Amino acid sequence: MRFGVAITAVLAACAPPSVVPPPGSVHQIKPSPFPYPGVYSGALTGGTVTYLIKADGTGLSCIRKINGGMMFGDVLYDGTRLYTEDGTLEVVSLSAQQLRLRTAYVNAELQVLTEPPTVCRGFFGKR
Repeated sequence: MRFGVAITAVLAACAPPSVVPPPGSVHQIKPSPFPYPGVYSGALTGGTVTYLIKADGTGLSCIRKINGGMMFGDVLYDGTRLYTEDGTLEVVSLSAQQLRLRTAYVNAELQVLTEPPTVCRGFFGKR
């Protein structure tokens, strides 16, 4: 959990206040149907991110840092944005093969996977 607090602090320092949600506020977002449910994954500076997003717009995140540290959390899609416990990402484009996200501090191109990475399966399977 220390990593989650640290990443939130870093994001808060780097991002406009509207980008980083207050702690626990991600659960106040009303999810919208997600047109291409599945597992999306890609490399970001500092590690990899994997999202499992269900048809109802709810999901889970699994982040693996370069140093091997792991962070897990919830994800909500509202039709134009993806809300995580660490920040809000604008959905730039979405298809059955790819999810492109953007914020003031990240541009991410995530690809659809047929199954979650090994390091995320345990967490994704429990939910």
